[in-house]
Amino acid sequence: MRIDGFLSGSRAAQFSRRLRFESLERRQLLTVTVDTLVDEADGSITDGDVSLRDAIANAPAGETIDFSVTGTIDLTLGQLVIFKDLSIVGPGAGLLTVDAAGSDSTPGVVDGMGSRVFLINDGDSNNELSVQISGISIVNGDVSGDGGGILNREILNIANAEVSNNHAFGSGFDGGGIFSDEGLQGSLSIHASTLSGNTASDDGGAIWVQKHPSNNITMSVSNSLFLNNSSGDDGGVSDSICETLETPFLLCQARLSPKPVKLVGILRAFRGY
Repeated sequence: MRIDGFLSGSRAAQFSRRLRFESLERRQLLTVTVDTLVDEADGSITDGDVSLRDAIANAPAGETIDFSVTGTIDLTLGQLVIFKDLSIVGPGAGLLTVDAAGSDSTPGVVDGMGSRVFLINDGDSNNELSVQISGISIVNGDVSGDGGGILNREILNIANAEVSNNHAFGSGFDGGGIFSDEGLQGSLSIHASTLSGNTASDDGGAIWVQKHPSNNITMSVSNSLFLNNSSGDDGGVSDSICETLETPFLLCQARLSPKPVKLVGILRAFRGY
């Protein structure tokens, strides 16, 4: 029978349910959102004050980092180290800049007294990370070492980004914009990006790629613009965008400016040991 809209008797018992506590499964954030331009390392990504440095250090592997802020992140605490699978998705290269000049004791002077922007390396040569960087500008790295803007030892994909005014300073140092030592099965992919004003004292003003003899790495450059990069040695004056030693392993389809003629300091690719 029904009483005031409720079931009673045996029929109600069919629908009865015992209340109990149920454990909740562990949940992870789908994204970590950077909400400050301040370069800080307080170890938290849940305090409502999330820096890019803290997001990189504390996001779970495989996570995406995005941004609710625009402007310039001045790196006052040195290079940003990526040591896990990660995607960094900025709002656009013209809207967000990651600037290493804040760690440079002589900003504006190319003397290797500063910091690079990104080091991408987990320290395990038998493990290849997958890292994506898009929608940001990477500028003003100045290191006495390889890779003024980015030093990469993993699988790196760059898209819709700008890598500008970075410097690998000092004898024997390569890759003013990007130095990529590909490891065992690595790859470097650059799409719809601009590399400009980068310099290397030795090879590869814009990019220097090292291939190890036992790996199967690939590199591709597509729909990208190279401007005013320079180096002191090979890659400083190149007859083509891609110069290789021994077996060619590059796929380069760059859009050159102002026209596809001889370039200065674009890329150096070396089959090394």
